[in-house]
Amino acid sequence: MNAIKCRVAELLTERGKPPVVLTGAHFLGPEESAKQIERAYDDYKVRVQGS
Repeated sequence: MNAIKCRVAELLTERGKPPVVLTGAHFLGPEESAKQIERAYDDYKVRVQGS
């Protein structure tokens, strides 16, 4: 499954639409991690509506 996710991310990046990468709170801190999750959800909504 991880190989599929990596390949999809690679293809999106090649097309100039890199996905938002979720990073754990351990690395970003809880507030920034929560913001990153919201950015990922917003990005997903835009991608789904645009297809």
